[in-house]
Amino acid sequence: MIKAAAVDIGTFVSSIFLLPAAVFFAFFSPYLEGNAGAFWTEIHQLVTSEATRVSTVPQELFLYAGSPRGSSSYRSTLSEGAYDEDADRDPRLGGGVFAWWGLLNWGTHFWDPAGGPAGGLLTDVVGFPVNVESKNAYQRAIDLYRAAENLYGQDPGAAYYLLGRVSHLLADMATPAHVHLDPHISDASATGDDSFEEYTGIRYGYPGPLSFEAAFPVLAVSPPDPELLPDGGYRDEPVLFNIFYSMASFSATFDSDDADGIVDHGARRGHSIPVSRGDLKNVYAIRTGYPDLLLTDGYDFSAARHKVVLLDSLLRSLTAPGAPFDGIKLEFEGTSESHALSEFLDTDIGDHDLETMAAELIPDAIGHVASLYRRFWTDTHPSLSGVLPQVIFDKGERGRIVTRPGALEFDIAVAAHDWNGINVDIYVWAELLYPDHQYRLYYTGDWVTFENISELRPVISNLLLADVQGVNWQVLGSTEPLPAGMIVIHLCIQRSTGNVFRPAEAVCGGNTVSVE
Repeated sequence: MIKAAAVDIGTFVSSIFLLPAAVFFAFFSPYLEGNAGAFWTEIHQLVTSEATRVSTVPQELFLYAGSPRGSSSYRSTLSEGAYDEDADRDPRLGGGVFAWWGLLNWGTHFWDPAGGPAGGLLTDVVGFPVNVESKNAYQRAIDLYRAAENLYGQDPGAAYYLLGRVSHLLADMATPAHVHLDPHISDASATGDDSFEEYTGIRYGYPGPLSFEAAFPVLAVSPPDPELLPDGGYRDEPVLFNIFYSMASFSATFDSDDADGIVDHGARRGHSIPVSRGDLKNVYAIRTGYPDLLLTDGYDFSAARHKVVLLDSLLRSLTAPGAPFDGIKLEFEGTSESHALSEFLDTDIGDHDLETMAAELIPDAIGHVASLYRRFWTDTHPSLSGVLPQVIFDKGERGRIVTRPGALEFDIAVAAHDWNGINVDIYVWAELLYPDHQYRLYYTGDWVTFENISELRPVISNLLLADVQGVNWQVLGSTEPLPAGMIVIHLCIQRSTGNVFRPAEAVCGGNTVSVE
């Protein structure tokens, strides 16, 4: 182990990981407001990342999850792909001049599943073209999925980046507005905003991953089997269609701000006004010549969004011919304010209904994305079958935090399964992900920087694989010299092939560490 020291990072990373060959032989010898997307970008990245934690998803997907917060300059993670799928459609997210072209195509994030594989398009919004490509979300997704499949053998990270974009489009199908072709830009526009997007962003996006994971635990998620999902009668479409059709069809049962759900039939919708306070106590209907009428239902309040929503059913009764009501009085702590009924203009859904919708739609989105991941791994590993070996880091706990100067170490186990007694090659590499730089190093006795997967060389060749348990690998005794960032460790087992790494024939494990 090296001693902590203040050194130049460019020099440091080339020698940071000191893993004596003896350790490896001892180990193996016994055997990521407002945008074009339905959800706020934070929610997209959280769904994308959280789905990699589902137990039935191959561990390799987790290693390429990336950070479910913000963006970076490299394109090698699922979360970054989920972010960029919006950034390339919205210049407000940093896409720059190229994203202005994206504005002409953000309609590709919508799809009415009743229109079939090539239909159900959103083509324009108030006369402005938003789908020059003439594709729905499923059509865009299948193009990205096929590109990711083709790229996987040369660069898994780049392939998973594209798969992150597919994940984004699939999560879009979990938002009713996107399957009802109900566009939403902002309250200041003719389209209005989208209540579900706004609520989930404030409720779950801002607090971050821990809050999101507590609200939607992956242990409660059951990914559906794509082969058993409904295909809408389109049996010739790839299995990816089933995944998208299932998610979109379920989402279509709910209301959006400006469209009726197949099941809800508009029951959740109302009209809203903005308010400046978050401590609403009571709501009264103002009656000419009579005392104000205390309302006990028919309205909803959003403290987070600073809105009061009157359900359409209540608003219709208050404004019916002959009704004696002039307006609404809102009673706050120590003060009150009155509003005419005509001020309730923006279509909206209240927080109570949005919470109910999120409780069903977000876990379903995580489950469908997990099914997408499992399918992709199967499609990119056609030569692998049977009970495959498992590389288990840290007893299955995925991801952790190390506070400097804590040591960087891992607990490693291998379950050989059907590969027991087979000659294999072992590949190990690390990725150091910092805001402005990405370093990739593989290990062959020393750590060597590399760019392309084809450069990888095994640390051990022709090893007779067997089970092993409880090996402690201390990569770095002190993390004091490291800047804050994420470190991803990959360890892959592959049938011996003459020192040529083939991702499609390898089974990988590993873990991520956030160094703070």
